[in-house]
Amino acid sequence: MNFLLFVKKFVSRIKENYLILFCNLLVIFILFILSEYYCCYDTLNFKVDNIKNLFNYSKFCSFEEFVSKNHDFYINKSILKKTDKKPILLLGCSFAQGWKIPESMSPSQQISDITNRTVYNLSFGGGSIQHNYYRIMNDSFTNDINPEYIVYIFINDQIRRIYQYQFFGNQTIEYLRYKKIDDKFERIEPLFTFLWKFYTVKRIQEIICNFKVGNHDKSFEYFVSMMMKIRSKTKEKWPDSKFIVLVFHDFPTINNYDFYINNDWQILKDNGIQVISTNELINEKEFNKDICTTADKNHPNELYWKIILPPFVKKVGIN
Repeated sequence: MNFLLFVKKFVSRIKENYLILFCNLLVIFILFILSEYYCCYDTLNFKVDNIKNLFNYSKFCSFEEFVSKNHDFYINKSILKKTDKKPILLLGCSFAQGWKIPESMSPSQQISDITNRTVYNLSFGGGSIQHNYYRIMNDSFTNDINPEYIVYIFINDQIRRIYQYQFFGNQTIEYLRYKKIDDKFERIEPLFTFLWKFYTVKRIQEIICNFKVGNHDKSFEYFVSMMMKIRSKTKEKWPDSKFIVLVFHDFPTINNYDFYINNDWQILKDNGIQVISTNELINEKEFNKDICTTADKNHPNELYWKIILPPFVKKVGIN
């Protein structure tokens, strides 16, 4: 009897307060819509023509799933030559990929033409050190090649991408994160990915990413540690291979993290990795980058590579 009385009183209170409950839910819903609207435009730089992206949600796609579906595309970036010389393996992000550059003038093609070698390209646009780490450790394609030179092209924005959840706020294919435990790297599996479609969540993820990248020493240590793991694996696979890091210095679109390009990279040098900065190859202060960037102003174009690659190849001793 007491239980029935309790239920009756409870239902009565709900009826009395349903309007308040409804109003609270309505306010929460309106705040959410406003948050989504603001965060969408904030993520997309407030471009009015991107209104179509508001609530244009896509399914979460893992990095492995994306690579497996597009494996032929990445292998096709490689330039094959009939020669007795051992090949070159190119790693990095969209810079190494040759974004917005005609295939006939891509970094892979130009290096191949200069050296008369096959150039394999496993770079990943929008990626960072962890994407190259994953491919060196897991891609069966690397079992069939025997490069003499491995060239990693570094831009300082790759440090931020270590902590990145989504690329430009609307692509999940770049999500690939690891945590360092002692001397090992373990995958960080994504959680609650059904929420990742919301721009409010995307904005929160971006804030977390920017906060973490602010710890310069820890971020750079992480990057170097993973680079050493890549080098150890490549040395195991190809004992006679040489590893070179080309560091882009003062390129106009990546000046936010000068700390990283100004490091002396001594730990890599001490382990037999050759580190070359672009400012060793050309006088960039006198270099007209306005005519050496792609149409999107975010990447070096074919002219830039044409100027910088011959002195790079000569300096590192690739013949």
